[in-house]
Amino acid sequence: ICYLQTGNYPLALEYNLKSSVIFEKLDDEASLAYIYSNLGLINKYQQNYAEALKFYKKSIAIRKKQNDKMGLCYNYINIGAIYDVQKDFGTALDYFIKAKDIAETENSIRECAHAYNNIGSVYQEMNQYEKAMEYHLKSLAIMEKLESKEGVAMSYLNIGQAHQSKKEFK
Repeated sequence: ICYLQTGNYPLALEYNLKSSVIFEKLDDEASLAYIYSNLGLINKYQQNYAEALKFYKKSIAIRKKQNDKMGLCYNYINIGAIYDVQKDFGTALDYFIKAKDIAETENSIRECAHAYNNIGSVYQEMNQYEKAMEYHLKSLAIMEKLESKEGVAMSYLNIGQAHQSKKEFK
């Protein structure tokens, strides 16, 4: 994880792959799901999107079997982000909505805010500014409640971009 956080992706990849071999031998599915998510993230950061999706889908298969709803939520957010970067907005939206539904069901307020923000951003890219604004405002309300300065700032930025896209400069 340290190598991942410091951006040393080759070493992060190497050690996560080594870990996956050990966890496969131990038949430790919970750890494998976590490692596969890490491998997805490492590949996503390196723009190896097909490889990232492969690992996220392996993680999802395990997480579904184990009923790990928040693990699924995080995987869906990351998969949505890949499709968003690839400009496949419909698929990105599908995954972000799956994440939102889980976050709402699990009462994970912070993840709801992240999902709302992502959904709003996709709607904005699809030129659906009213829907974008609706989701950005939902995210803002939660971030204010959580007193997350970074989250509030991001929400304001997204709201400002939606106004700009609509040519509302007042």
